[in-house]
Amino acid sequence: MFGYLAQEKGFRPINWIMFALASTFSIALIPIVDETRGSVLLSRKAAKLRKETGDDRYVAKEEYERGSVTQMMKTSLARPLRMLTRVSLHQFLSTLLALTLCYRAF
Repeated sequence: MFGYLAQEKGFRPINWIMFALASTFSIALIPIVDETRGSVLLSRKAAKLRKETGDDRYVAKEEYERGSVTQMMKTSLARPLRMLTRVSLHQFLSTLLALTLCYRAF
């Protein structure tokens, strides 16, 4: 099906079809897939216990360590840059990808 479409219309319609399918499945999976991150599960469990018992001693570790939005943004932006500057494999692959994209652009 996609081979015929690629020959007749080119690759762009295939990309749009794949985008639509991926978006549909991603939206459909949101209510089906449960949370698996441990810190989120513990925070939810602590909140539930606080609500049920009325005891404020139930606190997850992440609730103590949660920083401000500014601090989280700094961490989220600094980690990839630190990895890019310190890990030689990432430097090599990033350079290779940049050269490949530049070659295809011209």
